[in-house]
Amino acid sequence: MLEQLLTERELSKLLGRSVASLQKDRVAGRGVPFVKLGPRMVRYHSADVASYIAGLARFRSTSQVDDNERAA
Repeated sequence: MLEQLLTERELSKLLGRSVASLQKDRVAGRGVPFVKLGPRMVRYHSADVASYIAGLARFRSTSQVDDNERAA
């Protein structure tokens, strides 16, 4: 059985980001890996989405975010 693919709109809701920001990420070569099924149809494998989310930085407090921003 084939894996269910997520649409841009579904991924947008899942990540809490706009479709436009997902599109900008694709153009810049970052973000969630995607599959292009036609000239305009973009889809995302759920396994790629899970890997992307797992790879995001994790913070315990907002002060940790500030410390990491200073170090960068």
